[in-house]
Amino acid sequence: MNPKILSILLLALVLFVLIVYYFNGKYDREETAQIGRFLEQTSADGVKTNGQVLGYCKRLPLFWGGVITITHRDGARTVSTVGFFDKRGSGRTQLKGTLCLSDFKNIKALHIERNAIDTLMLINCESLEEILCFNNNLQSLSITNCPRLTHLSISDNPLETIDVTGCPGLKEFEAARCPLKELKVLESQPWQTWGIDTTFVHIIITLQK
Repeated sequence: MNPKILSILLLALVLFVLIVYYFNGKYDREETAQIGRFLEQTSADGVKTNGQVLGYCKRLPLFWGGVITITHRDGARTVSTVGFFDKRGSGRTQLKGTLCLSDFKNIKALHIERNAIDTLMLINCESLEEILCFNNNLQSLSITNCPRLTHLSISDNPLETIDVTGCPGLKEFEAARCPLKELKVLESQPWQTWGIDTTFVHIIITLQK
């Protein structure tokens, strides 16, 4: 290869690496670390990780366009939505494991429906408004201190107990075909008056203001 062309290619590669390194450093490190831990877990096929199924490297959030949407705030890139798609962005994939998101200040929506995720924990996500996690394999669901949450859809999961505390804004709750036995809540609101026995398998409730 022509030495001049080779030099240009090497320079372009160095510039690319520097640009990636620079922009990766702009992301909220704790947020991307939490998502990265989910991408490291083994997917439903038992061979690939969730990140490999999605086609994403956990160390390069700059290329997570199909996983997260970024908002710019105070000079940092923070997560505003989380949604898992296949490489073409055209459908869901069989992701598995535990997804825990804590202290995401700007996330407004979580879309993880039609996967095989078994545990979901959301803690102190003060801007979160919508959670779609139906058609998974959720054995455990805990949502704590998400005061702006208004819509929660958990239908078609083997959940028996749901812990939703510190979510006074919740108006719409969909839980069709879930063997629910218990709802745990903290605040005084209509949730606490619901009687759920072992035969109760279908809830679709819309709470009015």
